[in-house]
Amino acid sequence: MATNSQQQKIVEFFCAQLIREQSSTVRKTIIFQLGELGDDYAIDNLMKVSSSDSDPVIRSLAFDALAKIHQKSNQEPAIQELQEIITDLLSKQSDIDRSSIDKIIDVEFTEITPQGSQKTQHRQNLLSIVFAGSSEAVKILVPVAGIPIEVGKRLYEIYQKNRAKKQPPN
Repeated sequence: MATNSQQQKIVEFFCAQLIREQSSTVRKTIIFQLGELGDDYAIDNLMKVSSSDSDPVIRSLAFDALAKIHQKSNQEPAIQELQEIITDLLSKQSDIDRSSIDKIIDVEFTEITPQGSQKTQHRQNLLSIVFAGSSEAVKILVPVAGIPIEVGKRLYEIYQKNRAKKQPPN
């Protein structure tokens, strides 16, 4: 597994290649890998690609990678906290083993809903702005695309409302 320093170098290299590379196949692979790595450094480059690339597949993949990075940034603090709790529990309770804890986690925590931080909210706002701007530009350049875009927006609003109903109150 790569160290943080090594991962940073890899992400920087991928970002530089993403801008320089002409092959859409290679660019698709780079975008996918940037999403998998989940590094914040890639966000600016992915936002540029998602809003300005001439290939709609590349733009779509860049949006997917941004969503993956956002999802991973929400999960990391929860995972870290859970690992600390498990370590603390194992050190204090000699009669509990790791398999017992794993069973408890499997049974009790079927779904963990991450709570957004200010940084995450800021990213969501930026993505909303980029999406709104690019969708308006598409509607101006290709008027026929306006209807599917508006239908997609409405479906997304419905999805957000349903998701908000499912989340437990704080």
